[in-house]
Amino acid sequence: MGATAITPTALTLNTMADFPTAAAVDATAGAMIPFTAKDDGKILLYLVNSDSSNAENVTIKKGDGVQAAAADYTVSVAASGVKILVVETGKYGFVKDATYKGHIRVTGTADVDVAAVILP
Repeated sequence: MGATAITPTALTLNTMADFPTAAAVDATAGAMIPFTAKDDGKILLYLVNSDSSNAENVTIKKGDGVQAAAADYTVSVAASGVKILVVETGKYGFVKDATYKGHIRVTGTADVDVAAVILP
């Protein structure tokens, strides 16, 4: 099974939109969130831990472009917890790697659901 495809909702200023549907991360391949070719894009990630007993780690993989982050970003989501995080496409977007090009890659367990909103 491949990475979970996350369909983000793109917001525009002063316009209402539905919240995107969250999907479970593939425990092996992770999840991939597409982004536009903007180096300065911002994406809001919504992370939900469906495990009511254990905290789960979620990792946003560093991108491979000129502006790439120095390291992956890992956050712990408490049992039954929810976290939100805004990431920059320039730091966390893949622009070279053939498998991940045009995406932000998130890894974690299948207990983690991810939704994404592209901010204006």
